[in-house]
Amino acid sequence: MTMRAKILEIKPEVHYDSTTYEQIVVIELSNGKKMGLFDYDMHTTPDMIGNSKDLIILAFLPKQVEKLTVIEPRIEPAPEKPADWKNHTFYGKIKKIGVADEWHEGEFKYKNLVLLNVGEGEILVDFDEETLKMVKEGDYIKISALRPDLLDIR
Repeated sequence: MTMRAKILEIKPEVHYDSTTYEQIVVIELSNGKKMGLFDYDMHTTPDMIGNSKDLIILAFLPKQVEKLTVIEPRIEPAPEKPADWKNHTFYGKIKKIGVADEWHEGEFKYKNLVLLNVGEGEILVDFDEETLKMVKEGDYIKISALRPDLLDIR
């Protein structure tokens, strides 16, 4: 459930005094496209820049979920600001519904995680109950995510 990508840059997102609390990580996909991820737990360190890593990505707050016929799985970074963490579009095939959330505890655990093959690898998507009822394993979908989160680096 990872996606391999090269880490290009780390940009402070929430910064106070001399401390960064949240950051944007700019990655390069295997097709050369660049996109930003929200790294709220500060997983990425400066020594990772320039290296390829296996990333666990969560498409958080998906909007415009659309079922499609067969498509080419891919990621389309936001055309206006690809290095930002907002509004990237993911095309993929649902591989599994009901992935366990091993990254959060208690009330913060995601209950409706879906594993989506996006061609570059696999990402997790957090669906609400209503959307979850509309899809099944094997469906091809297109989603725009308000925020792709970097959950972990392996």
